[in-house]
Amino acid sequence: RYAGPESRFVELDGVRVHYEDRGHGPPVLLVHGSFGDLRDWDGWAERLAPDYRVVRLDLPGFGLTGRLPNDNYSIDRMLALVDALMDALG
Repeated sequence: RYAGPESRFVELDGVRVHYEDRGHGPPVLLVHGSFGDLRDWDGWAERLAPDYRVVRLDLPGFGLTGRLPNDNYSIDRMLALVDALMDALG
């Protein structure tokens, strides 16, 4: 219901992660801060997409990404999910 036309979802280690992937060129990964979501980067994504591949995601528990099944929201867990997304997208 709240997903946009460029919204994509991937299952990573038991978590349904919402992300957007647009543009062409060298990749740029945009990660939001606390209490945000990938929409925080709308303006930047628009400006970067003509020259870069712009990937942005909702971290677990934010935006349209689900909560973590084991409630482990440590930095290491978040980094592992970001690494898994990068691996999944090549």
